[in-house]
Amino acid sequence: TVLTVDVAGNVGIGTTTPATLAQLFSIGTTTLSIDSNSSTKGSCLEMKDIDGAGYSYITTLNGVMTVSQISCK
Repeated sequence: TVLTVDVAGNVGIGTTTPATLAQLFSIGTTTLSIDSNSSTKGSCLEMKDIDGAGYSYITTLNGVMTVSQISCK
């Protein structure tokens, strides 16, 4: 199975029964690649804070992962 979208809108890659909004599955190492070709901004993961009041942003530079409240958009 390459891609599944169930009736609830859950998306599965490698599974026909995604249990969450987005689920990746493989029998080997599961790798998610987030890439950018920008020379001034790399990849950024934006996550809504658990209290719903703001966002946290995860970035990396030279193997160091940083979490901040400063938008990386």
